[in-house]
Amino acid sequence: MRAAGLCCVLIAVGCRVAPSPNAAPASARQEIRRGQCGDPVFIMDSLTPRPGSIVTSSSTFRAVIHYCLPGYQPGLWRAVVFFETQNGQFISGPTTDPAADALQDSIGVVVIERSFADMWSDTRLRRPYRLHVFLNRMIADRRSTTVIDLGPYEYVPTP
Repeated sequence: MRAAGLCCVLIAVGCRVAPSPNAAPASARQEIRRGQCGDPVFIMDSLTPRPGSIVTSSSTFRAVIHYCLPGYQPGLWRAVVFFETQNGQFISGPTTDPAADALQDSIGVVVIERSFADMWSDTRLRRPYRLHVFLNRMIADRRSTTVIDLGPYEYVPTP
């Protein structure tokens, strides 16, 4: 006599789903909607490619971020993508317009794109790639401090 194969289907109803690593509390999202925030708010809305993906030199990192900045002043805040080096430092790669990273208003949405091609052959970079999206506040000419670090996000380069 042959035993019939068993199959088990589990349906989970009402289970909690773990939030993404950079998920902001509902209160932070409400502050952005109202346009009132006591502290800087910097929330990742979408990210492509998905962390853990295999990337090629033609891949582009794209982040959509909602933000709210109390006491906003033009030129004071920047949203910047950094690659992590093998020794734990950060480099942003080439940019044609240094002002391109500046946030233009006290509240809004910023789309940041960075081509992997710009950094593909840089031997200083950690492999797999580790990218961070920083909210930086300028403290002096060409010097800033990181207020919020979204990341790291890891990507595996093709050989």
